[in-house]
Amino acid sequence: MASVSSKRRRTSTGNTTIEGTNSLFDLPSGILVHAATFLATPSRALFATALMDDAQDVVNQLSSAIAGDQTTVDFGDIEKELALNLSDGDINSALLCIDAVNKLKKLRITNCINITGIGLEPLRGSAVIQQIDLSLTCDGEGPSTLDLESSISFGIVLPILDSIIERGVVQHITLPRFGAMRDSNITSEGEVHQFLIRYNQMLSNRNRGGSCTNCDYDLVGVEWVEMDDTDQTYGLQNYICCRCMKIYCYLCRAVDMNIGSMLETCDQCERVCCQECTTTLFCDYCDIYHCADCKDVVECSRSDCNYKACADCMEICDKCKKCWCSDCFTVQSRCPICPERLCSDCSREKGVTPATFCGTCGTDHCDSCCSFRCPRPILNQNKWLKQENDRLKTEIRRLKDENRRLLASQGM
Repeated sequence: MASVSSKRRRTSTGNTTIEGTNSLFDLPSGILVHAATFLATPSRALFATALMDDAQDVVNQLSSAIAGDQTTVDFGDIEKELALNLSDGDINSALLCIDAVNKLKKLRITNCINITGIGLEPLRGSAVIQQIDLSLTCDGEGPSTLDLESSISFGIVLPILDSIIERGVVQHITLPRFGAMRDSNITSEGEVHQFLIRYNQMLSNRNRGGSCTNCDYDLVGVEWVEMDDTDQTYGLQNYICCRCMKIYCYLCRAVDMNIGSMLETCDQCERVCCQECTTTLFCDYCDIYHCADCKDVVECSRSDCNYKACADCMEICDKCKKCWCSDCFTVQSRCPICPERLCSDCSREKGVTPATFCGTCGTDHCDSCCSFRCPRPILNQNKWLKQENDRLKTEIRRLKDENRRLLASQGM
């Protein structure tokens, strides 16, 4: 590798110009390359861009070595604040450093809300890239979680994607799921819809003769991309897991029949995944699918209950922390007056009686709460407290009299 020890950058301090003796360019190139191996993939590429030869605007040997041979880049691996401030120029330089057009197989521009898409130009005509995710969201996040509007322009991005699908290699493309994608003016004549038609045709040609990985079901003639522009899933890709890229039909059940089909779409993050990559389950209470990245979906702890629910719909015992569906927990819980919410097992262990209907006050509560809830026990308790208060006052007066006698006997 060519030495860069002769390169110097000038740094201004006030009116004085100093030779950059502390510049990164003064370090041996081997140290820089080794240090870069400790960085996340996007950070390596961004670090490499800082060492690019600005004068020639090309990737020099050092920056290429620092970036390394990367096949997967996810900008979600770096700090979110940094990703939010990346420009098209930063993305462009990073992709050039890793020779993306010839090496990159998977790209996710997570949190890069400030780019228009021109920074993806180094990918134009790529014949090796397999997956492009332009959704800007991390695993476990959906379009609704984006705090700021994206600057991505379909007019810029679609021609680059067209040049890629013409090569017939890419397997999975996720378009932004907000803004123009859901605008009411997206029609069958719109540029996005026309791109989806071309992409769907490319996938049909590419997977011709393909079948389900699990059952060998022939998938000829299926719609690989959702083309109904009135549907909430418009533009989502079907039959291909967004993680492992394996093809599944929607008829196959998972080995564990309790977790449904092999391929499911999470209603929150809108990603299609197979059950081998992440468990996606249907919540029986909020009536939507959740993948494990977005929200845990667990079975009720009651042995004879087959309900499954997400974390928001589950009831959790304050003591044993077991999860119960709301129906089962309502039957087995401690009474609503008690501060703790306990399952039946923990209630018995603490000696708390089940909540029963009280004929005195006309509500459900346990025996422990009876004296604080029912009118008659409250009256009795008040009477007892008054008597106890009078007794204490009498005792105080007795003690004061005895104290005065002691003082008098001592001549004080």
